[in-house]
Amino acid sequence: ELAAIGAMLDRGVARGELRADHPARPYVASQLLGVLRMRAFVDGKHADTAYMERFVRAVLLPVLGLEAPE
Repeated sequence: ELAAIGAMLDRGVARGELRADHPARPYVASQLLGVLRMRAFVDGKHADTAYMERFVRAVLLPVLGLEAPE
């Protein structure tokens, strides 16, 4: 999981979409995995695909200075 997330971020850097030295980059994997594991404890629900898509659009992309595709 960590390697896949790192590879995804590396591809964004290679495409020029994300700065390699972005200060939030080291925290992306922790945020994604934390939401997956903790939503059941916090909300009593699983973090399904729709929830994760909303999380990425509302939290991760803005933090990284990116916009979600339409």
